[in-house]
Amino acid sequence: MRWREREIFSKRSNFTKRLFLVYLERKPYTMSMFSVILIALWLYPILAVIVIKGTKRYPHLRKKIAIISSGSALFITLSMIVGISTRSSVFDCLVASTIYLSLLLVLLFIYSSKHQLVKIISGFILIFVLVIGYISGSVGLLGVGLILNDFQIERTIYLTNDIVFKQYNLGSAPGYYRGIKVSVAKRPIWLPFLEYEAFNKKYDRVFNYKKSDGPVKSSYAALFSDDFDVKFNSSNKTLILMDSIKKDTIHLK
Repeated sequence: MRWREREIFSKRSNFTKRLFLVYLERKPYTMSMFSVILIALWLYPILAVIVIKGTKRYPHLRKKIAIISSGSALFITLSMIVGISTRSSVFDCLVASTIYLSLLLVLLFIYSSKHQLVKIISGFILIFVLVIGYISGSVGLLGVGLILNDFQIERTIYLTNDIVFKQYNLGSAPGYYRGIKVSVAKRPIWLPFLEYEAFNKKYDRVFNYKKSDGPVKSSYAALFSDDFDVKFNSSNKTLILMDSIKKDTIHLK
């Protein structure tokens, strides 16, 4: 177990120390994703208002912007669902953040409608979205950072020229849950800057802990240590994850 986890699960560690340790080891890679989201939460509302006000005299252009925003948000969402992404997680984060911008543009476009009922409903939704966004970008920054940490790639292994293994460590919030997510991405030769997730699997890990006035609450052993071995047989497309205790064989299609 890493020193950070030993500190977090020590009965002497308090809540403040846990939060400090989580951010102390946060890599610049994760901070880049964090910066993208932080800038998006504060900048996109201003940018959306500028776009809508700037196209006030051009209703057809404003309508086209709303349609393009809706289409791009739908396309990005579907790509995320099916597991299509680029090679850069930071760039993926930037692209995903534009969904928020598209939502604001569409809501502001609807709010500019002359129908009073539509204006009222869209206004309430717009206020709700802005409040959630600004809370996330201020007092909720810690939660945003902890969520983004689960998307940090801890290890990347090139199994072949077009097949990549990735490992994510899950569970950054103070608590007793930790886990590992492994995924295998394939990169099309004709689109080398893109990749799609062909396989993923999560391994939950719950560590033993004991309250000062109670018995041990959990005794689940970790499925894998953080430094488990990864072996790949290219002939039969078999991925083997193994440490000194556990072994898992995965057959890729």
